[in-house]
This record gives sequence, C-alpha cells and structure tokens, in this order.
Amino acid sequence: MTTKNKEVAAKPQNTSMAALHDQLKSQALAQQETSEAVGGTMVKASHTGFTIPGGDEVPAPLSVVVLGYVSKKSYYDKPYNPNEIHAPACAAIGPGTFDSLVPSEGAPNAQNPTCKGCPLNEFGTSNTGKGKMCSDNKLIAFMLPDAEPNDPVYTASISPSGLKDFNHYLGRLNNRYGLPTVAFISELSIKPAGASVTISIKEKEQLQDPAKLGAFMGRQEEAMKMLLTPIVFDFG
Repeated sequence: MTTKNKEVAAKPQNTSMAALHDQLKSQALAQQETSEAVGGTMVKASHTGFTIPGGDEVPAPLSVVVLGYVSKKSYYDKPYNPNEIHAPACAAIGPGTFDSLVPSEGAPNAQNPTCKGCPLNEFGTSNTGKGKMCSDNKLIAFMLPDAEPNDPVYTASISPSGLKDFNHYLGRLNNRYGLPTVAFISELSIKPAGASVTISIKEKEQLQDPAKLGAFMGRQEEAMKMLLTPIVFDFG
C-alpha cells in the first residue's frame, strides 16, 4: 500500500463516531431508495451452514458486517442442470431497484430494453411455479466482524424467497436508526426454500468502535466494485 493510500485508509479511523454517523446518514437514504441482495468470493449456503471460499465450513448463523449490496436479475433459456452450468441468456445488475435495471451489455438474448415491462418479469411465467421466468436476487458484500484491515471481502446471493426478509431488514435499519448496513453487525441464517435453502438476514447489534466502523467504511468502494463486476455470458 502506498503512503497516500495509507493516509486515506487511516482517515476514517481518526474520525469521531458522530462524524462517521453523519456520513452514514446519506448512505442510509440511498439504501432506502433501493430496498425491495461473485466469483471466488462467494459464500455458499446449504442446509448445514455456510461454505467460505477456500473450503472452510461454518455453522449458521454467521455474523457479518454488510458493506453494500446490488440487485441482479437473470433469465436462463435452458433448464437447470447441476452437471452442466449454463450462462444466462439475459441478465442485469446494478445498485438500484429491480425495476430500474436494464439488460447488461453483451447479453446474448436480451428480452426487453428495460427490466420493467419485460414479459418474463411477470409472476406466473416460471416453468416451475408461480414465480417469474426472470429471477430476482440481491448480492451482498460483507466482512466478518473480527476481520483485520486486509482480510477478504466476501459475497453472497439472496434468492427470491429471501427478499422479503432482506427488505424488512433494510426497513428496520432505516426506520429505527436511520443508518445503513455497514453500521451494524448483522446475522446470516439459513431458511428452507423448497428443496434448497435461502439466506435470511437480520441486524444483531450496532457497531460502537469508531476505528472498526471506519475500517469497514474504507472497504465499501472495493466491495461495490466486486458486486458490479460485469456479468459473464460466455463461459468458453
């Protein structure tokens, strides 16, 4: 890390908690506008808990500090096959609401100029139930509460069946505290979702150490870049 980067990283840690909360208020308003959840950083959920990249398995619930999140929509024109992973035919990703998204550049079979109004974005179009042919997910980026400054940022995907809990979580943070996710230690839990599972999230406690809070805030830009990595449509 260069001297300049060290100065930038250290600055939030020397700021009072009150000053940090002033910065967080604007984040909370921005997150409220997007409430409705990558690669080798993705934490996988199962019936027994979570698998961390590298192979470590940890039981649920898992305490985390959520640095940020984005919305993602995906449409697959081939049936799911666990032995043959397909890229989506059309997909979209962005920091706004699902309805604000547009198909990502390079989508091989974009279905509509905008996600809002797309015929596959209607409930009842799914081949497997009452859902939508184009699925909604929230991608979250987080660190562990006891992480050191250079520890990795992880990501996880919240499936459609977990979105209601996720929206309630964001609503509580905004309505009760007026603060965004990074100001809290939150808890990821596992909920059954048919034959699979989904991730449920709730706040656990507010961060009280300004140095810790400042360090997490200093990783938010990196986290958002990870979440907004362009979608891969060609696995070849």
